[in-house]
Amino acid sequence: MSIVPHDDVPNELWMDIFEAMDVPQDLHAVVLTCKKFYFCGIRALLRDLIWSNPKDVAANLPAWGNRYARNENAVVEPLLATDVRSLCLGVSCVPDTFQVTFVDESGQEHDGPLHVIDIDQDHDAPPEPAAHLTLKRSLRYYQLAERTHFATISLYSQMCQRIVSFTNIEKLECKNLVFTDELFGVIHSLPALRKLYVELCLFPPRQAIQARDHTLLPITELKLLNLRRRVTQGHEFAAGVNGALNGFAYITAANGHIAFVDLDDDLTHVLKLALASNLRKLHIDSTADVLGRVFTVWDNTLPGYVYHVPQNLHSLHISKKAYHHGQVQPQFAGEQFFPDRALYALFSRCPTLQTISLEYQLPRHTAFPDDCLPHLRNAEGLAEAVIAMGKNRALQAISILWSDNILYGTLESLNQIALDHGPRLKMLAVECPKWDEEVLHAVCILFPELRRLKLTFWAHGPREDTIVSLGPLFLSRLPHLHTIQVYQTQSGQVNALPTHPSVLYDSSFGSIEEEMRDLVIPWNKFCPNLRTVQLSAGWKMARVGMKGGWEVQRVRRNEPEDFTF
Repeated sequence: MSIVPHDDVPNELWMDIFEAMDVPQDLHAVVLTCKKFYFCGIRALLRDLIWSNPKDVAANLPAWGNRYARNENAVVEPLLATDVRSLCLGVSCVPDTFQVTFVDESGQEHDGPLHVIDIDQDHDAPPEPAAHLTLKRSLRYYQLAERTHFATISLYSQMCQRIVSFTNIEKLECKNLVFTDELFGVIHSLPALRKLYVELCLFPPRQAIQARDHTLLPITELKLLNLRRRVTQGHEFAAGVNGALNGFAYITAANGHIAFVDLDDDLTHVLKLALASNLRKLHIDSTADVLGRVFTVWDNTLPGYVYHVPQNLHSLHISKKAYHHGQVQPQFAGEQFFPDRALYALFSRCPTLQTISLEYQLPRHTAFPDDCLPHLRNAEGLAEAVIAMGKNRALQAISILWSDNILYGTLESLNQIALDHGPRLKMLAVECPKWDEEVLHAVCILFPELRRLKLTFWAHGPREDTIVSLGPLFLSRLPHLHTIQVYQTQSGQVNALPTHPSVLYDSSFGSIEEEMRDLVIPWNKFCPNLRTVQLSAGWKMARVGMKGGWEVQRVRRNEPEDFTF
């Protein structure tokens, strides 16, 4: 029998190759080619799971089947479940009496038994639990029932049991979920969990959740964004009263009237996830006021505030609430005052903070005591906030965000930052509404020790001749620079969605790879330490080895980017 060429390649080498593939569709195609590649690549394929709907779960659950092995202690354990490292979860479960589309274990769809989702009870029917009525109102208000399929109770239970078997999972991302007590139990059952991301999720009331000690969670990174509240009551008015509904949370009642809703604002039992004892990185927005609800608590017995300051927190990211197309995202009570005094209380009581990202303006003339934030090294925010936080502190990385209400211009801000941090600044990021070549000139003169430079703009980008001369005329003044990023962001967003243009400036090139090599390779003699070049939100060039050639790489859509150097 003839030998297939890949038969001479050790399995371990194939497994390393498959581990390096970051596009699941490509890896899936490779796994289906032959048995050898299936057995070498299936573990890598299941490493990062995405269960965005119940059909994914129903199709994936049989993949583990009865694949078990005995370990060195003669204990039977699953083979593949322990290879899972991350899970993106978007599957919810509701009572089987709801009129929604359910998916069962076989992947078949069927509708719930009721004809409509009533906000009010049918007086001729047996009374329904208040929690069910609240959940129905919430599903209707957030429009979840119309666009979401739900798992049956049996499928949901099997899914949770399977997730518990992912004993080596490190990252769990929960998005567009209706949380359950069972899911909270799953989170507490994952011994290797380090990153927990929760976004656009709806939660049950505290009374429906089993009491658990979140300080025992092993997570080191927590993200709580766009947390949803339950719709507890509806107050009916005639439809179209005054013709104005802006700023109010409302739903259409069964009788055609407008029902203004009460949103349950108590999510303290969820926000207490931030009390995990090993938490090092926290990312929140105005819907998850951990600062004022968990870290700073009023105690009537004193009376006074009691502070629960994380002992190991070194990175705090506070974002503005991002509005997602097609998602209902109301303003909650007191949200307009976030962040309040609790933020400054944390600054003065959390000396471990090394990185702060703040997308809000500080009050004018804000100053921090010299003994506050002694270990702060990386600061991101509006120019006034960065200048205030960095005063008399040895910052090494700075990211300046743009706002229409800035006190100083960009060049004035850069000059002030240079006076305080110029000689030791290693990383600088500047966001501008439109490209300004004067900013590039100023950066190259004021910050000679930069290792990483990022300049993003919303419109009117640099000319081709500017990019061609970027190496010899500008970057040559920064002898230690290893990363340069100059590209346009979409719609003025801080975190740009990657785009993949065919070419950058010159359509005579056959591909963007060819054009970027033509632009960047001549910079070698002027920028010997350069390792990464990004001229597009979707593409970057990276040097292979210390003196190797350049390789063009796509930037993944969800690839996280830190502003530290």
